[in-house]
Amino acid sequence: MNQEMPPLDPHPLSKYVAWAGSRNREPILGLLKEKLPKDPERILELASGSGMHINYFAPHFDHLHFQPSDKDIEVFDNIKKLTSERGNDNIAYC
Repeated sequence: MNQEMPPLDPHPLSKYVAWAGSRNREPILGLLKEKLPKDPERILELASGSGMHINYFAPHFDHLHFQPSDKDIEVFDNIKKLTSERGNDNIAYC
């Protein structure tokens, strides 16, 4: 990814976090493909933030049901929006 890094901002819905999440999602996906269960299971994602990762990973694991979580309640509207836009039916609404 050649996109320039935005200013550092740790807020889960910031441009910086979106940039960082886009950069690391492929390596994380590779590891999840090795480590996540091969049989149907429920997966709790801790610190889901904007929901960009869970919504990127979910289509790769149709047999798994994902539950996002986060201490910042404000992020769940964004998670729901992304889930709906992408048609991911294996992500629980919070």
